[in-house]
Amino acid sequence: MKFLALGAVLCSLPFAAVADQIRIATDIPPVAGIAQAIGQDHVTVSALLGPNQSPHHVTLRPSQAKSVAQADMIWVVGPDLTPGLYDRIVAVAGDRVRNITNLSALDRRTLDAEHDHDGHGHDNHDHDNDDPADHTSPDTMIDPHVWLSPQNAIIIAAALRDELRQIDPANADHYAANFNQFEQRLTQIMADAPHVQTHTDIAVSHDAFGYFQSELGDIETITLTDAAATELTPRTMAQTLSDLDQKSVACFIIDPQERAKTAQDLAKRYDISAVTLSPIFAISNAHANPYLDLMADLVWAYRTCLGQ
Repeated sequence: MKFLALGAVLCSLPFAAVADQIRIATDIPPVAGIAQAIGQDHVTVSALLGPNQSPHHVTLRPSQAKSVAQADMIWVVGPDLTPGLYDRIVAVAGDRVRNITNLSALDRRTLDAEHDHDGHGHDNHDHDNDDPADHTSPDTMIDPHVWLSPQNAIIIAAALRDELRQIDPANADHYAANFNQFEQRLTQIMADAPHVQTHTDIAVSHDAFGYFQSELGDIETITLTDAAATELTPRTMAQTLSDLDQKSVACFIIDPQERAKTAQDLAKRYDISAVTLSPIFAISNAHANPYLDLMADLVWAYRTCLGQ
């Protein structure tokens, strides 16, 4: 299977380039997909992250700065996901940049910054009084892959809907109807997700799927690299090997952008079935939408992983 090139993803967005459309720039294709679903033919959407790029290790190219500067709306996940890219976007666009992780209603998954093996570190307290910029401490970090929670995606879509209605009140009903349709389609996709009745261990090359896994039941993860894709240390590797030695692992989910070769070698060594899955780039195109297709891919991958 091959990942869709970004050009193919963007070409799949059914927008005609006309002068009165609202221009939306995003950092990653899943956010572009949510924006597409809400704006439809009233917007043009672009994503800055290219195929086979890790968001944790990319920066803004000079050729991309122009599209950011010309955008009417700039929606990004924020510095926890794309530290190099985010700083450059803010330098170009200033206070026009909307940091999605600042949305107070989002569920934020708190992790042990050293190595999160339990996969249950959800922080569900009220975030209305949080400092959005303070997402880390010496001992904890926030998992930036917030879009992989269906509930978070609906919150993001609602915020996009509301901003579009402010910019373009003449089409407010259109955006409201598109939001309702998006929510329904996402709910239908998630209706096919597997559900774990008993404690299950899986391994992941990159701790990016915790938000999605929280929808499925009691799943514990053995991870190679944390949610920020930090360097794989000898200590982390030793802990991972110890866990693989001691636990019965259902499968190995491998992010092709993060520690894929090491994960493939470990899956072979321990005779664990492996599934390749990106938290960003969709493989399928059944829904003609980068976000909905990605969520359908996750449902398929976890059903395969868990034998459902």
